[in-house]
Amino acid sequence: RSKSDRQYALSSREDAIWLFDFHGRSVARFDAPGCPMLGHARGVPVLIKPGAPEYLAALVELRNWDRSILYVYDPKGSIVYQEVLPEACASIAAIPLDNSGAESILVGGKGQVWQYKVIGSGGSR
Repeated sequence: RSKSDRQYALSSREDAIWLFDFHGRSVARFDAPGCPMLGHARGVPVLIKPGAPEYLAALVELRNWDRSILYVYDPKGSIVYQEVLPEACASIAAIPLDNSGAESILVGGKGQVWQYKVIGSGGSR
């Protein structure tokens, strides 16, 4: 999916994140290792590499455990990054990184914001 597409609803289930259209139809399924059924899923398309297709950054908030899991998927739907965050985070966004056209991922926590961006050929948080 991309920023030019319509909006979708996300749902987390055991070890999967599902995208649904607003007619209730399943549009896509993404593997989400370690994702329990109790999470609240949010996601955003993000342009990691200028001129390339968008990635999907998904955040699953686990309020019962005061944790979150960040998943990043490449344009083919394969997971390329996963991290368990030390608190329940309720927001995720993609913002322009600089004039290159790339975007960084912002994850909002309790009084702090984590920024994720790709540096050179490797990745960095």
